[in-house]
Amino acid sequence: MNEKETYTKSDLEQILDCLPGMAYQSLYDDHWTMEYVSEGCEELLGYQKEDIIENAQTTYNKIIHPDDREKVHNQIKKAAENNTSFNIEYRIYTKEGTLKWVWEQGRAIYDNDNQVKYLLGFITNITNRKLNYNELKETKNRLELAVKGANLGVWDWNIKTGRININENWTEMLGFDPDEIDPVVDEWERLIHEEDKDQVNERLNEHLAGESDFYSVEHRLKTKEGDYKWVKDIGKVFNWDENGNPKRAVGIHLDIDETKKVEKRLRESEEKFRTYIENAPVGVFVVDFAGEIEEVNQQACDMIGFSKNELQKKSIYELTTRDQKEIDYFLKKFKQKKQIELEDKFIKQNGDHFYARINGIVIDNDKFLTFVEDIDKRIKMRKRLKTQKAYFEQLFNESTEGIVLLNNKGVFLKVNNYFLEIFGYERDEVLGKNIDDLITPSERREEGIYYTEEVMDGNDIKEESVRETKSGKKIHVSIHAFPIKLEEGQIGIYGIYNDITERKEEEKKRRYISFHDQLTDLYNRRYFENEMERLDVSRKIPISIIIADIDGLKKVNDTYGHQEGDDYIKRAADIIADVTRKEDILARIGGDEFAALLPETSQMATKKIIERIKEKLTSNNHKNEIPLSISIGYSVKENRNEELEETLKQADAMMYNKKRNKKHSSL
Repeated sequence: MNEKETYTKSDLEQILDCLPGMAYQSLYDDHWTMEYVSEGCEELLGYQKEDIIENAQTTYNKIIHPDDREKVHNQIKKAAENNTSFNIEYRIYTKEGTLKWVWEQGRAIYDNDNQVKYLLGFITNITNRKLNYNELKETKNRLELAVKGANLGVWDWNIKTGRININENWTEMLGFDPDEIDPVVDEWERLIHEEDKDQVNERLNEHLAGESDFYSVEHRLKTKEGDYKWVKDIGKVFNWDENGNPKRAVGIHLDIDETKKVEKRLRESEEKFRTYIENAPVGVFVVDFAGEIEEVNQQACDMIGFSKNELQKKSIYELTTRDQKEIDYFLKKFKQKKQIELEDKFIKQNGDHFYARINGIVIDNDKFLTFVEDIDKRIKMRKRLKTQKAYFEQLFNESTEGIVLLNNKGVFLKVNNYFLEIFGYERDEVLGKNIDDLITPSERREEGIYYTEEVMDGNDIKEESVRETKSGKKIHVSIHAFPIKLEEGQIGIYGIYNDITERKEEEKKRRYISFHDQLTDLYNRRYFENEMERLDVSRKIPISIIIADIDGLKKVNDTYGHQEGDDYIKRAADIIADVTRKEDILARIGGDEFAALLPETSQMATKKIIERIKEKLTSNNHKNEIPLSISIGYSVKENRNEELEETLKQADAMMYNKKRNKKHSSL
């Protein structure tokens, strides 16, 4: 394997001078005092290199747009404090006063005392990308290739000899050690995916022939593991012989593999989404905050009677019976709540009206996605039923649900017997009173007022909440409320209440049982594994895991019976629970096995906990005829990159090792 060529400072500066944009080295001060800038300085800023080096004519800080300076300072400061690269888009003013958008990427370089010596980075003009979305992705990729910092793969190709000088990042990007790649152009061509070779050769030959300013192509390279990774490859010839033939070219590789995967997932998701929307059994509308219709599906067209082209030229103001003021109010509420559910009247192309249910959410922060279902027959039937209910006094009073009739201010007009039974009131204590004053707890008053307003806006309410009886007892109730036309002509509220306290308590018990071991009352394995997943991404380390396994449980069961065996298990659980903290997660993860997750617990603290378990175990054995023996193992996650699953395995292995040693020592 041939040794790789090494870069000289002059070579590196030539490479940087040939790339679009400006490479720099600056002090970490308020002026961003430049110590070095590449030749791209003049094209980017309008200043000669000598004008800004050492702040000769101006500081780089003054070139940054005043509104963006604080952002630039904060992001670079944050990156320097965290020893990470920074990546910023902001505006500058050139020497001629022209406003430009630039993209800057770099990182801080530190001395032996971990203090920032200087900043290294790259600044490129992205004005066109900001103005033209179609050019945005290509420009962004080119910029990323040029300034990826430590992840930038650099190549320097001697076209005459076929030798390629590459940096370590080039090889590491593909998983190779530097000495595992023969730095020749044939080796590079061997790594290119067969399906990409024609395109790569076409782009390269175009540039070598002088038909393009840059060589730029996206293609796949084979990794050491045998799979392929997407890279963005950009280069430029900067040296020719006396006959005008290219002699030397330099360029860079940028790892865009994840971007390609994301793009693929986005394309697939968008295709699935559009297929679903177009075939949805309800009308789908995309509407902006001004009420203008931007997109619809075919079902929406069939429902309203217009073609897609006709509908997309209209606003929702033209399709509803409400006036503009009401629609503006709903749009405002929609925007605030981020979602909406209501029923309203729509106008068809032929002028007919029909009722529809509308469900919608806010998307992209400036549009609504709404699903419209034709419920005309259903709503008309429901209205007739509601009218009949208001006059069916016997049904009202004998119902097994608590029913109330309120005016539009929430005052009781009628109440049935079961409602009085639920809340413990007499009829004369209720009539004429406000419902929220009577049964809504003080901490839920805003909720009660909101429900009343929603119903008065024409919406049904179906909720579960907490209300208060006359004696002050809090009970869980289901609430169904909807508007109704009263005899006096005003709109009132019809409410139905059911006491669901018993069901809620049962649900609470079921939730408890689903996460707890019934014998020991500790958490079960399912809960323990959920907590492991949650803590695995926690920044709060160290995290310790203790695994404890009861010795000789089978012997106890066989000798004394399973009841004694159960007591044996509970003794072990009580001992371990007695020494762990409230914030620790202690679980029975097997018949005779326990595990404890100890957040923010060091190895020393974990050992102390284990010692206390052993002390408790000794003390407990003095009081019991059947001695209890437990084998204990532990492990500590001290690095965020470690996985708790591996920590668990290490603790388990230690425990089994100790259990095995006990067996051997007893032989």
